[in-house]
Amino acid sequence: MGMIMNYLRVPKAEFDKYLKEPKALEEKIYTLFEAEETSERLFDVDKAWSGIMYLLTGFAFVSGYEEDDDDDVSRLFFSGQLFDEESNLGYGPAHYITPVQVAALSKRLGSITEAKLRENYNQEEMAADEELYPSLEWDEDDFAYLKSHFENLQQFFAVAAKNGEAIVSFLS
Repeated sequence: MGMIMNYLRVPKAEFDKYLKEPKALEEKIYTLFEAEETSERLFDVDKAWSGIMYLLTGFAFVSGYEEDDDDDVSRLFFSGQLFDEESNLGYGPAHYITPVQVAALSKRLGSITEAKLRENYNQEEMAADEELYPSLEWDEDDFAYLKSHFENLQQFFAVAAKNGEAIVSFLS
């Protein structure tokens, strides 16, 4: 199984509700998973999240902070903005990215090319990085896997930005 990064696109009014009632968010997420619903609002990057972060920053694990710029890629997986730090949706609490931050991140992500991703793709360094998840030898197929999930992530953020939605992220 493993640690899978999930994203949920959330309309602004629903997002505001979850900020006030974090338990309602947990219920929504559990309902989606229990029903095994396929929802265009729910998306996962499988186990590619740490590798994608490595390609974007040169580090396997980066966490955002509230004072970061809206388009800072450190917000991408662990924004540092929590609904409830005590909640646990598998591997910790849900993080959120506001609609304004989603729009800024979408623009930034949209400008990242395959060539930019390749700049940090160093198979030996990635294999030696103990924080990089999952632990692999890292070959060209693995780069294709990361690139494919990154491109899907770009599209997911673009739709959320177009719709003025927030994004919730969580590991399961």
